[in-house]
Amino acid sequence: MCSGLSANLIKCNKSTSVRSKLTCHYRRTLIPYKRWKEEVLNFDPWVAQLHDFMRDEESDFFMQESKKTLVPSVAGRVVDGVKYGTTGYVRVGKVAWFLDNHTDPTVGLISRRIEELTTFDTKWRETGPSGAEPFQTVGYGIGGNLMPHMDHHNASKFERDGMMKNSGNRMVTMLLYLNDVEKGGATVWPKLNVSFFPVKNAAVYWFNYKRSGEVDRRLVHAACPVILGHKWVATKWIREKNQFKSRPCGLHPNSTDTYLYI
Repeated sequence: MCSGLSANLIKCNKSTSVRSKLTCHYRRTLIPYKRWKEEVLNFDPWVAQLHDFMRDEESDFFMQESKKTLVPSVAGRVVDGVKYGTTGYVRVGKVAWFLDNHTDPTVGLISRRIEELTTFDTKWRETGPSGAEPFQTVGYGIGGNLMPHMDHHNASKFERDGMMKNSGNRMVTMLLYLNDVEKGGATVWPKLNVSFFPVKNAAVYWFNYKRSGEVDRRLVHAACPVILGHKWVATKWIREKNQFKSRPCGLHPNSTDTYLYI
């Protein structure tokens, strides 16, 4: 799935009924006159690409500012014999974080843009429940990758006493692609047979939880190794608790989210 040839054949390998749902359309938002170009990569569970979601200068800002504070990625750690964070996978890359109250207005602008699109609260707050986490940027060099994983947190003591307690788990992942990659660096969902190769200013989003509240384990995903060049992404994880009005529980265990978008 990490090869370009495989990606070109993915839609052809799906059934006619499935392919008919992989549409391109203008996505409505909270602002009546504003629309975004959306392409459905997978219908159930929902995975969609937003074309031209960011401007060049916005993507460039995140890349350049990240370089000032990058630290090696830690995908899980043990302190005094207690496991903190998500363990069991490895990421080869460096990360930086951007709070919504960053001195540059670009950060808050992109956060509000995601809120307009999803209808979800995307604000990070220093106190009280937050709608989402701060932006996390990741820079991958040659060989940089992220092994298959889920984005939700296990209920470790660190999470139970921290953000999960106030804001819930990671309900939605919004992944922003900040640059084009010369070769490699695809995001893949093995259980869905879906691959997406980085396109500057594009975004891809999906739901980590079903509307029943159950973790959707079909959304295991990975970042393929960068073969040539560099890869930069920014992620906004939207948390559960503040979204109960925008994303109510489904009427049955397999209720989908497509009612929100099409």
